[in-house]
Amino acid sequence: MKKFKYRAKKGPNEVVQGVLAAESQDAAVDKLSGMGLLPVEVNEETVFLDEISWGLAMDTKRVRSRDVATFYRQLARLVKSGVPIVSVLTILAEQSSNQALRNILENVRNQVREGHPFSSSLAVYPHVFSAFDIAMIQAGESTGHLEISLVRIGDYREAAEELSSKLRTALVYPAFILSVGIVTVCFMLGYVIPKFSKFFTDLGQDLPGITRFLIHLSQGIQAGWIWILLGSAVTVFLIKKYLQSHREKWHEFLLQCPKAGKIILMSEIARFSRALELLLHSHITLLNALKIALPVLGNESLKKELKACGKVLEQGGYLSEGLRKSRWFPPFVVHWIRVGEESGRLDEILGEIANWYEQETARFIKLATQLIEPSLILLIGLILGFIVIAVLMPVFSMNAVIS
Repeated sequence: MKKFKYRAKKGPNEVVQGVLAAESQDAAVDKLSGMGLLPVEVNEETVFLDEISWGLAMDTKRVRSRDVATFYRQLARLVKSGVPIVSVLTILAEQSSNQALRNILENVRNQVREGHPFSSSLAVYPHVFSAFDIAMIQAGESTGHLEISLVRIGDYREAAEELSSKLRTALVYPAFILSVGIVTVCFMLGYVIPKFSKFFTDLGQDLPGITRFLIHLSQGIQAGWIWILLGSAVTVFLIKKYLQSHREKWHEFLLQCPKAGKIILMSEIARFSRALELLLHSHITLLNALKIALPVLGNESLKKELKACGKVLEQGGYLSEGLRKSRWFPPFVVHWIRVGEESGRLDEILGEIANWYEQETARFIKLATQLIEPSLILLIGLILGFIVIAVLMPVFSMNAVIS
């Protein structure tokens, strides 16, 4: 990603300057416009600010969202106490346990010390401080209530992290059960079945069909396990490449899945509604807020439809008009947003929508987990039961012959 130095107008009289990261000059201009700025000059920088090393740039990948949320909360408390921003950044950098975040904060502090705006200094690290964060901070800087914006960003980050954490936690136990089941089946096919196979061969008796199938399967795995592993790796790689090149279709398919699709849609609507609520509450125009909030979505199909809503707004229409054409937004959400637009309380309505969907997402995750766990146990039990029956049938037959 390239770095661009810019000068832009913020309001009728104020001119701001700074550096931001973008894929191209046009993308940089779009990003500035999305932040509510009027670009005057945008030029690509040949080096990072202060000769930022490649290693420091890679640090952005090692900063956790929870660490950033904590940073914003601590930052808000110190700024509210009247501590200068340079001193605040020094304090937070020194006490940060995350070395990557510490390096970034030290560099941001240096930029602020040189006279760059705080928001544009953070914008150099788009993988850590999102466009949503930057827009909120700029709104706080312009209104003189930076600490309020910082608290809201911290709350938003923590809520999003909590929702993601619930989903990850819900998947841990099913993943453990599945892993144990796979290891057990592999052990049975790779070690136990070959032992019984030799025993049955020595007996020289006819074996039931399922036993012969299991023995052939075990022998095939033993003979070609390397090719199976290579084939699996190649298959996973090809599937991953295909999904990357067809992200929108894949994300559309995910939304259409009966249970998983509902959870994904609810979590996306909750995240988007919360981001839009906070941006509007910070007096950012609806069109700019929509553009800034789009990156918080992970689903490309949903993102495409919301981009179409942006075009409706550009033509003077209502957000609810664009959402009404969407395949994914439920009618009651569209109606609720329409009420907010007509009453002038859109930010409050979006907050209510976010609250409702956050609660519903948590509830559905819990229900899905309660269904997945017994289903996996039953599936693994059936597979192991099949293996045990296939092994014991010849033994029972032999006992019958002896009797």
